[in-house]
Amino acid sequence: MTELRSDTDIASDAIAELGEDLVVWGDDMRARFDTGVDNTSLECGVVILPRSVEDVQRAVKWCSRNSISIVTQGGRTGLTGATSTQCGQVVLDLRRLKSKPKINVDCEIAVVSAAITLAELEDACEPYQLHPGIEIGSRGSCTIGGLIATNAGGAEVFRYGMMRQRVIGLEVVLADGSIVCDMPHVGKSNMGIDVKHLFIGSEGTLGIITRAVLRLERRLPFVRTLMIAFDNWETAVDTITELRSLSGIEIAKADIMPWREFALKSIAADSQICLGLAKTALAEAGVDAGNVLSKEAAIKNLKSPVFMITEFESSIEPDDSGIWPEVFSALSSDGFIDAIVAKNEKERHELWIVRDEWATDDFYENYIGFDLSVPMSELPRLIDFMDTLPKRLGIPVEMFFVGHLLDGNVHIDYYSKSDLGAVKPKMTEHVVKKIKDLNGSFSAEHGIGVEKKDMLDRYGDPGHVALMKTVKNALDPKVILNPGVIV
Repeated sequence: MTELRSDTDIASDAIAELGEDLVVWGDDMRARFDTGVDNTSLECGVVILPRSVEDVQRAVKWCSRNSISIVTQGGRTGLTGATSTQCGQVVLDLRRLKSKPKINVDCEIAVVSAAITLAELEDACEPYQLHPGIEIGSRGSCTIGGLIATNAGGAEVFRYGMMRQRVIGLEVVLADGSIVCDMPHVGKSNMGIDVKHLFIGSEGTLGIITRAVLRLERRLPFVRTLMIAFDNWETAVDTITELRSLSGIEIAKADIMPWREFALKSIAADSQICLGLAKTALAEAGVDAGNVLSKEAAIKNLKSPVFMITEFESSIEPDDSGIWPEVFSALSSDGFIDAIVAKNEKERHELWIVRDEWATDDFYENYIGFDLSVPMSELPRLIDFMDTLPKRLGIPVEMFFVGHLLDGNVHIDYYSKSDLGAVKPKMTEHVVKKIKDLNGSFSAEHGIGVEKKDMLDRYGDPGHVALMKTVKNALDPKVILNPGVIV
């Protein structure tokens, strides 16, 4: 059995091999780096900071010779523990590889370092009316390498696909320090097995992504953002289907949340434009807004109304009302309550921050979270099932969720002031069975990491899991790249 090496020992050898400039460890490391979403991401005490792809190769070869496992990290925004570390490992932080994106306007592609953030790529694209085709709330910190490694989703998947569909080419350092450079600047490149797809969604277990060629999308000139209130989920689903069929007007995003999340987030963000819509919706339901618009009261109402933030794009200029008549016509169905249109960028930000920010941590210490997807038409059935499941199992929890409507993707969290560890397996079993009945997925966009590894082993297709293990053994026989993640 290999003896676990101390961080001091690893740091000393790393400095001797790679140079003091590339290694940060101990108290200095903890002072310089934020753990991000996962507070175990820096449990190991050593970070390697390469300045070039050649430095990455040197670091990987050194780790391979010494059987030291590597956890590659970007913005540390992952939600399934894929960047969790422990003593005896090293973090490979790619931030020094950052370089200015190269935008090819004619081909509508970008050649990028894995270290740049999504926001930095968006800024580089904006002067050319282009965008990356992926929308995630953590855009200011999530990196392109991390998005590719997790096959990230977001709010525009129904339109442009997952991150896998954005990638044209990759440069990857393998577990032995060798390099695969498949970086064509064209969409048509048919040279046998398209090996880049092995690394997309592999969460750092098969190789280290250092550069990428990404497909860009053209932004239409007129963009409008609406927050729409409905009195039930079925009307929301039917309406978005009708809106999607409008000629010359495209839906860019459509995210949903029930009353409780909307109220809590509006209050937390102090979004006056959203609080105004909340009062209108409550008045329609015959509820005194003055008695409800507080954090304590807001968490007591779950069912309705339902809120949907929707962004439209078109090459057709809206009329003087600020929106296209066809949109308002589609909103005239029974079940529609009201809508507000963002008149400027400040109001647009107020609408989106209510969707992007979470506001339940002050109330609940324990939770069980699910990242689920089903065909959109099955979404009301899934929500009803998830809403009634805890009561049927006799488990006292509060349910909160938000989702991407057109993908049928919902993030559902059950919160409690009591520990939920003992009931999680039972709830998970019921949820997965329902998801399979509805032809959906129990891992929609956040990935597997360590948190859903047991779930994948138990409920995933055995042939799929076995093949992933075969690929892992072939590309990383020493198991030095992110061990314990996925398989």
